[in-house]
Amino acid sequence: MKKLYILLFAILTIPFCFSQGTETFDGFTATGSSYSSGTFTGQDGSTWTFVESRGDQTITGKSLMLGRNRPTQSEVYSGTISGGVGTISFNYAQAFSTNVNLNVLVNGFVVGNVTTSSEVGVTKTSGTITVNQPGNVVIKFISVNNSDGQVTIDDIAWTGYSGAATPSLALSDGPTNGAVLTDDPETPNNANIDFATTNFLMCSDGTGTTPSGCDGYIKWEAINQTDGDIVTDSGDVFTSNNNTITYPVNGLVAGKTYFFRAELVDPSGNPLSSPVVYSFTITIATYNEVATIASLRSSPVDPNFYIKVVGEVYNTYSRASNNQKYFQDNSGGILVHDPNFDISTTYSEGDGVINMRGHLELYNGLLELIPTYADWGKSSTGNTITPQVVSIADVTGANLNTYESKLVRINGVTFADGNGINTFSQFANYVINDGTASTFRTSFNEADYIGAVIPSGPTDMLVIVGNFNGAEQFTARSMSELTLSTKYNQIEGFAVYPNPTSLGYVTISSKNNSEMNVSVFDMLGKQVLNTPIENNRLNVTSLTSGVYIMKVAQEDAISTQKLIIQ
Repeated sequence: MKKLYILLFAILTIPFCFSQGTETFDGFTATGSSYSSGTFTGQDGSTWTFVESRGDQTITGKSLMLGRNRPTQSEVYSGTISGGVGTISFNYAQAFSTNVNLNVLVNGFVVGNVTTSSEVGVTKTSGTITVNQPGNVVIKFISVNNSDGQVTIDDIAWTGYSGAATPSLALSDGPTNGAVLTDDPETPNNANIDFATTNFLMCSDGTGTTPSGCDGYIKWEAINQTDGDIVTDSGDVFTSNNNTITYPVNGLVAGKTYFFRAELVDPSGNPLSSPVVYSFTITIATYNEVATIASLRSSPVDPNFYIKVVGEVYNTYSRASNNQKYFQDNSGGILVHDPNFDISTTYSEGDGVINMRGHLELYNGLLELIPTYADWGKSSTGNTITPQVVSIADVTGANLNTYESKLVRINGVTFADGNGINTFSQFANYVINDGTASTFRTSFNEADYIGAVIPSGPTDMLVIVGNFNGAEQFTARSMSELTLSTKYNQIEGFAVYPNPTSLGYVTISSKNNSEMNVSVFDMLGKQVLNTPIENNRLNVTSLTSGVYIMKVAQEDAISTQKLIIQ
């Protein structure tokens, strides 16, 4: 429960006279193709203001254009409309194919939104936008868009507020009225309520006199049901519709259940004749403590099951995308997925964390930790991460959970596409092979190897182990970690002939007379031959015509060679 945003809707019981109005911009002085700001007298006698707007495009008669990502917000708004507004509609036409959003505001708050389509020059209507705002109202249109779009508006029409409506109460961002929910253990540190009202003139203090004719204020309370319906915190609120003001809820404790209730009251603090109440019940969860990432990975995947890793874990990689971070310890690794940017600390490789916490989710088979709303800080810095050396076969099948999201080293890997010409694309799969074929995935679109030439020949690499629905994948952090020095020497005097061959064999020679082991891979990375050879001759009669990669091992040395069968 980061914030409890309570939207309290109440409709005044004071009737207003029905009225209506229109604005066709006939009193607007066209400014040609240059944007400007100014005022004019509208048909209802009020003053209309235009900001960064222009008048060279028309719908009927004179019209007004908004948009083109102006230095200040492109907008037009009316003077005060006495008596209030019931509904609003208007006509609009798009000038360019780039869409523009039109926000309609009344009294400074958005009451409707229209997104233009790609139809250029076609006049459309916004449809009826319901406002139901009594009192003195200002209608305001704002073009909201980050691209180079323009839209013309014309023929604004509104109906007057027609009188009382049935009071209602709702929550703007959270559970519905009467909901029962569980929230994370950080709630006691982040419980703030923010109220907004419509059709209710807030009194600014408890005297009920300021401003004149105010309708009342808000009373709220949080009741501890676990310990016997004890009021934990409560308050009176005399402001609403102000996004800069929030009210803390104090005294909440993890592991307990609370009943939250808010109500509109009259200037004397009494309930309205038709009570307007919003309430919900919330249980604040506790953390389940584990010592290692392996224990974290064995925990339930449940949005209401919160885990805290009390042992120290270490960062191996951090990304701007969704504020993602990889952490590991000796037991395993985990991807922290933080799309809400709840963690503000910036982590570098080797930074340590104690009390990493959140809940687990699965994304295409990959286990992710979704953090709670609390910054973790750092427990240490400069720790050395020594990647475990593994083979692809070590990581596959039932072993994948052990290595998922860990930084590991794999030696002697060959890219099937590593012909010295092909380059890496982002979010693409590439076949790799160290004797077992698998997938290299370019998941990190920020990596410097995107667009670079794929390594040819065997290479040692540092990679983070991924999981796509049960199949292992490998992703490197940088190009330099794809081209580590191999742990092998080249075979001295290595030669293959004839190459190309149509004889059904090739001769492989070196200065060393010891046995050789030969692995041959097709261009998809599939191993098609694996055999020891003596007397320097390799039988290739089983291979069809084509291009292959041959890897030859002799004692502590390895050499590779492109093999062409004719």
